Amino acid sequence: MAKQRNKELIRQLGMNALKPDSFQKSNEPLMRHLSLWSNENIDLHDVIQQFFGLKVRTKIVGFLLDLDLNNWVGIAASWQHNNQNGQIRIDSNLTQYFLERAFGESSINRPFSIKKVTQLELGVLQSFLMNLEVKMKEFWEIDSKHPYLLDMIYLVWLVESDEGQIGRIAFGMPASFKPKRVPATQGNDVIDINKLANTGIKVPIKMYVGKTNLTLKDIRSLEKDDLVVFEDSDIERFYWHLGEIGLVLPEDDHPVFIRDIDNIEDLAEDMMKPIHNDEDMLSSLPLELSAEFQKVLIPLKQVLDLKAGGVLPLGSVLDSELILTAQGKPVAKGDLVIVGNQFGMRITDILIGSKKHGSVAAGGVELEELFTKPQSARNVEPATFADQLEDLEEDQEEI
Repeated sequence: MAKQRNKELIRQLGMNALKPDSFQKSNEPLMRHLSLWSNENIDLHDVIQQFFGLKVRTKIVGFLLDLDLNNWVGIAASWQHNNQNGQIRIDSNLTQYFLERAFGESSINRPFSIKKVTQLELGVLQSFLMNLEVKMKEFWEIDSKHPYLLDMIYLVWLVESDEGQIGRIAFGMPASFKPKRVPATQGNDVIDINKLANTGIKVPIKMYVGKTNLTLKDIRSLEKDDLVVFEDSDIERFYWHLGEIGLVLPEDDHPVFIRDIDNIEDLAEDMMKPIHNDEDMLSSLPLELSAEFQKVLIPLKQVLDLKAGGVLPLGSVLDSELILTAQGKPVAKGDLVIVGNQFGMRITDILIGSKKHGSVAAGGVELEELFTKPQSARNVEPATFADQLEDLEEDQEEI
């Protein structure tokens, strides 16, 4: 039952199903522990009130696999349990708030600077962090089956007073630590995807670039460095089967831009080498070609933003593999280029061949197969975003 729940969790979080089994085994407990912590509702206001006598509100706002230390200037302390290290941090704003409530406003540390904190003040803060560690020990235990996961999980709290937001607290623990009390919802594997948006989990998605029509003769003539221009494309956006993605283009001097082209249609036609001695009447039959980035890993937080109509920097997908397909079958690989206001593809590898000549590339397709029944497209929009992420993972499993 637990193993089935793990697979369900991986599917809902959109983990890459193409990873080897060894990767899945090492990350399933990490994913499971993240989901368990996301269902915990741990409040730290009692520790703050007991230590500083302050009435505040605290709430967990994120579950991270890493901290950007540039955004966490403040006080930090390490702790250890069974030779495993953890970490606690409070940011500069909250540090100042605690010290001013404990000692009053300092006449020598104005404006406030962490570097000017005295040894006495530092000792008080360290005692407070030790109290937080004791508090958290009530909630975690070590997973005996996976005692040495290398990742770190950070729980982040926002601290507020009646006047508004004060600052943040981060508690980092080894990923092998899990909550002692399993939430009641765990039996149903109810996962709040939004709570996990900041974990660093990446979702594999396919991005549709554009399409064009070429004859079999033209397809057969494709060679390395040829350029295919997609008339049905728009450099303002990509498409994926969960919606539309707006783009942020690189600067105009980026090498993906191709300039000094007066007529895109003539260019595309000139790139096709003429084939003589046609043996097949099907050679003149037009086929629809489309290009997709087959697997682009995007952080879950970005996917949620895109669903709400966000934009995606084009540079984040340029390193992914662009595949040209006909009838749903791969015929070439290439690099994305921009020609005028349309997308194009500069071919780097040909994947088509013929039974007669025995020239089919590894992972490629025979020319004769291009006239078999096309793969059915999945255009039905799932009812919920969680369902959409499940369908997204199923697509990866079929590749």
